Amino acid sequence: MIHLTVRRFVCATVGCPRRTFAEPIAQLTAPYARFTTRLNHVMERVGLASPGGPAPGWLAG
Repeated sequence: MIHLTVRRFVCATVGCPRRTFAEPIAQLTAPYARFTTRLNHVMERVGLASPGGPAPGWLAG
């Protein structure tokens, strides 16, 4: 689990649709992502390297 602290900013422009916003951290993860970019890349590589098809018993009812 990663606990991340980011700075929050307030837009002082009248009529701005976003009153507050946080600094983006694009190098670590995408907005609203459930995994870091690095972990997502590793999971993708493992999935492509493993043989296809569901695990035994996956479709058993």
